[in-house]
Amino acid sequence: VEKFYFAEDNEPDGERIADVLQDYIDKGIVVVINAIGKKWEFLQYYEMALRRLKNVCEWIIYFDVDEFLEFTNKSMTIKDYLTLDGFDKCEVIKIHWLVYCDNDLVHYDNRPLEERFTKPDYNNNGNKFHKSIVRVKDYNITMWDFSGHQPNESYTYSCDATGHYYKMPRREILGSPNYKYCYIKHYNMKTAEEYLMKI
Repeated sequence: VEKFYFAEDNEPDGERIADVLQDYIDKGIVVVINAIGKKWEFLQYYEMALRRLKNVCEWIIYFDVDEFLEFTNKSMTIKDYLTLDGFDKCEVIKIHWLVYCDNDLVHYDNRPLEERFTKPDYNNNGNKFHKSIVRVKDYNITMWDFSGHQPNESYTYSCDATGHYYKMPRREILGSPNYKYCYIKHYNMKTAEEYLMKI
């Protein structure tokens, strides 16, 4: 990935992204969009980013802080992936989640997520959901579905994560997960202690 865009919407007296990522900002890898004090819904940020970046980026994907794109082939890059057969006509690529639950941990500790939660739950119903990589140039203003997982299907050529055309209604459930090339690690619960804080 060449650039990361953060919409900074903390309170005016809250913490700042630059306090943690200033080195990456200075190198041009991270761009912070000032939305301090705004009370937008997340879909408003998606629309704002799409309008702002449509002449800057070729592809865009929106991640939550608990989601990570993982390639089955560890030497594959996102650029390698997007040049695979089938994606040349694709406007939207849908990548399944692979959900990681609590791994029988109750309390928070400060190890990285990938060290704390090592066992995915292949039977989790959440694995039927996905996030979308969107070819930015194809959109002026795009309506996203209620979850933010995909843009409006009425005028998109969608593919699954293997490059096969996928026609589906505007719901985000894709069906049986496919992890041939990649998946999104989704740490949606973490420990019981963290889950209680989240809800």
